[in-house]
Parts: sequence; structure tokens; C-alpha cells
Amino acid sequence: LSERLFSDTQSLKQGIRDIARDLESANATEVSFQEQSGVIGRLRDLASKAATETISATEREALNEEFDQLKTEFDRASEKEIVDRNGVDLNEVNSTVLGFSDENIATPPEALSAMDALVEALGKLTGLKKEVGSVRAKLEKAMGSLNVSIENFTAAESGLRDANFVSELTLITRDQILDNSATATVGQANLIPQGVIELVEGL
Repeated sequence: LSERLFSDTQSLKQGIRDIARDLESANATEVSFQEQSGVIGRLRDLASKAATETISATEREALNEEFDQLKTEFDRASEKEIVDRNGVDLNEVNSTVLGFSDENIATPPEALSAMDALVEALGKLTGLKKEVGSVRAKLEKAMGSLNVSIENFTAAESGLRDANFVSELTLITRDQILDNSATATVGQANLIPQGVIELVEGL
């Protein structure tokens, strides 16, 4: 039974390691989403500037070029390794999936359209961040439960090993007592003939 408990404890420890890896990936995903949220914020700022009629064509062109560069940066952040085996589909969270890959801010109307698309994209990304947070909370709860189980199993295994030790010690003590008794009995049995001989010789 103690060996089975030991084996179960090792399995639980492997489960802890698996959860720790998932937590690490979930944390990395949250960091990635935070970076992407920041990029969307900067994109909205650029679109807001480009939506005004007061800037020059050169300024508008520079803003549009920066806008395209930031979209590329956004998609690069989405290429990081993320968790997708805990009920949340997080693959390819990029500008295409979030619906603003084709947006540009070359003209005021296009800039206004981009702003609307970016607001919607930010809403989608916020929803995904909440899902990842929920997954992380479940993983942390599962890890806590496994840690408690490991402590209980370890304590039970230790108790069984102590009980086995006491049982073995009792058996050894019993065998020693029986051995000593047998030795004493044999010794006494050897004295009886000698006593009879001495008694006969005394007659």
C-alpha cells in the first residue's frame, strides 16, 4: 500500500509539472495580449490624428506608414507560443482574425473606418484576455488541489512506512525472544543428564 501511495504521489507531481507549464504559457499569452492591446491603442491614436482634415498630405502619408508598421508589430506579437488546450482557441490572434488587417488611414473616411474596426478588435481581444484569465484561475486552483493531495499522500505513506517499521521490529524482537528461549531450554535440557549422572555416582 505504501508503494502504491508513493507511485500515486509521483503521478500527482507530474501533474503539477504539466500544470506549471500550462500556467507559464497562459502567463506568456496574457503578456502578449497586453502588448497587443497597447499596439491597438497606438493605432487608434494614429487613426484619430489621420481622421482630421487639418493635417498635410505628407503628414498623413507618414501616419499611414507608421500605421502599417504597427500592424506588422501587432502580428509579430501574435506569433508567440500560447496555450490552446484548455478550452480557449488562441491560435492566430492577429490583425486578420481581429478584423483590421485591411484597414489604412490614407484618407479621413478610411481613418474613421479604421477607428471603428480597432474598437471592435480591442473588444474581441479583451474577451480573449478574460478567457485566458479564467483558464489561469482554473489551473491555479487545480495546482492547489494537487498540492494538498500530495501532502496527504506523503503523510499517509510516511505513516505506513512507520507502521511497517514497527511491525518488522516487533517480529525481530519476537524471533530474538524465541531464539533466546530455545537456547535456554536446550541448555537446561543438557543439564538434566549431567545431574542424573552425578546423582547415580553419589549412590
